[in-house]
Amino acid sequence: MKLLRAIRTAAPESVYELSRMLRRDLKSVQADLRVLEKFGLVRFEPRRKSGRLAKAPRAPYGELVFRIAI
Repeated sequence: MKLLRAIRTAAPESVYELSRMLRRDLKSVQADLRVLEKFGLVRFEPRRKSGRLAKAPRAPYGELVFRIAI
């Protein structure tokens, strides 16, 4: 949830920028984002940053509601 909140509030321009903001290892953040993308909770927008193409993570939902049957 912290990852999604950071994406929504800070709108990082790259996965690298997101990992630095969260003070987490880049590969761990990339792995988490792949899982979130698989479930449709994160998407990526191509961005030009310092002449390089970067993937800017975006969280398209402002709220998530989980319903779990027991």
